[in-house]
Amino acid sequence: MTTIRRIAFAVGDTAGHVMPALAVAEAWTAIAPIDVRIFASPGGPAAGLAAQAGHAVEMVPASALARVGLPGRVAALARVARGVPRARARLRAHGSRLVIGTGGYGSGPVLLAARSLGLPTALIEPNAVPGLANRLLRRWVQRAFVSAEAPRAYFGADRAIVTGTPVSPSLAARLAAGRVAPAGEVRVLVMGASRGEHFLGEEMPSFLAAVQARAGPRLRVRHQAGSLDAARLAAAYAQAGVEATIEPFLADVAGALGEADVVVTRGGAVTLAELALAGLPALIVPLADAAEDHQARNAEAHAAHAAALWARETAWSREALAGAFAELIASPTRWQAMSEAARALARPGAAAEVVRHCESWMAGRW
Repeated sequence: MTTIRRIAFAVGDTAGHVMPALAVAEAWTAIAPIDVRIFASPGGPAAGLAAQAGHAVEMVPASALARVGLPGRVAALARVARGVPRARARLRAHGSRLVIGTGGYGSGPVLLAARSLGLPTALIEPNAVPGLANRLLRRWVQRAFVSAEAPRAYFGADRAIVTGTPVSPSLAARLAAGRVAPAGEVRVLVMGASRGEHFLGEEMPSFLAAVQARAGPRLRVRHQAGSLDAARLAAAYAQAGVEATIEPFLADVAGALGEADVVVTRGGAVTLAELALAGLPALIVPLADAAEDHQARNAEAHAAHAAALWARETAWSREALAGAFAELIASPTRWQAMSEAARALARPGAAAEVVRHCESWMAGRW
């Protein structure tokens, strides 16, 4: 009889922290029965995303240490102190045998609790530069699964394993189809992501109007608006003369990426991993206040392989970027080269690689 793997994932406060955990859990179900608990701090997207995937959630007190003053850090440490005993109790109740953190402040109390219980612990680090939580926690874990060689140095060659960024295996399979350069109308997908919708909502109507004026092909835009006023954004596109459909959220990310010819997006690691799997050229606009400026580092790494254009909010130049973006979508040769460069970065088996390493490491301990 196959032993049930009882696994706890400690996640942060954004979808980018939750999705790698769900991707690894999905990959695990292909080889063994699992019982998963998602541990998170209150207020983030973990509860909803985990419920959609059929996993239970445990809420543990925690709060950010980055981008807060001294009083905020003192308060955060107090919440961690309250969170550790709660996490210990819930890990015991679940019977967790392995605890994996995916970054973000919500993972701290849970990984510290796991170590105090003598449980094996690991981290998943999808970013080019580890965030504060993972840097603080690195000495408390035995394994770190990283996206590329660059972040490996933060954890040490003896603990860090390069797997790529875990993406849902089913989503990766849907994105695997080949792509061809657009002919005629160009479909542009704008993805604002968590906290990233405001700048793109303000800039994209006029920016894409400038692109359309230069490129020749007509643009058809699909804009993920998040919390923005959809009617106001639609009116801005209409006034700019750009055909656009506004959606608060993308229920089918794989479908949206599959239909797009080019993407304008923030620099979250999971999103960039999905773009690579889809072979999609992109303009990346990193979130200006992302912790440790990690989105800019992600964008820089992606662009260094000629897989995207990128620009900071603080260096935004509508005219210059519109020209570069128009050249990309108007040239099938350039579009194809960027698409192939993006796909060369893809690691469709990243989630399965994490599972494979954990199965070897945990043999006989389930």
